Amino acid sequence: MTLFYIAGLLFLLYRFHPNEPEKATKKPIIDFKKDSSTLFALCENGQVKGNIFHYYQTHQNAVCIDTIKMNLRFTGIRAGAILKYFCSLAGVKQEKAINHLSTLGITDLNTLNLSQEAILKIYAAVKVAADRDIIVLNDFFKMKSREFENAFSFLLSDLEQAGKWILYLSCEMHYPKVNADKKIPVENFALFPLNFQKVTLR
Repeated sequence: MTLFYIAGLLFLLYRFHPNEPEKATKKPIIDFKKDSSTLFALCENGQVKGNIFHYYQTHQNAVCIDTIKMNLRFTGIRAGAILKYFCSLAGVKQEKAINHLSTLGITDLNTLNLSQEAILKIYAAVKVAADRDIIVLNDFFKMKSREFENAFSFLLSDLEQAGKWILYLSCEMHYPKVNADKKIPVENFALFPLNFQKVTLR
């Protein structure tokens, strides 16, 4: 079972490891300066969403945070060791990632219970610690807890205030935290200004 857990962690680390960025020769898909600093992209289907995400994966000024499915219990693995390894792979300082983790509600790695959402918090905190101007999230809140979404809304709001451009990709319309139901026609994808304090993306 220990080997099984280690194999699962290695797979997670492989998914985390950034590919060598290609030079983005095409014009940017989205003009953040023109539209808004924080945008929700409602995509027609998964292929459109995947194409946009892949474009920004090859963009040297973007950090892309994908969904990671985990069905493992990380028994016997310390959170500090995972943070250190993630930071080493991403080439970022642990102090900066730890500051982001504090915003996410994680203040003590020694006593942290390594749940799947806790692993995702460490993963994302390290990713956004990289010195990039664009942050792209691929349905990152889908099927997560309200606590997880609320914690990230504070972090993303802070990053927005720091001048970062944020793009959230999904094939499902986001809903205001006050109930609303509205069908919006989409051809490839449609852009909407996004306020993390007023909508839920779960």
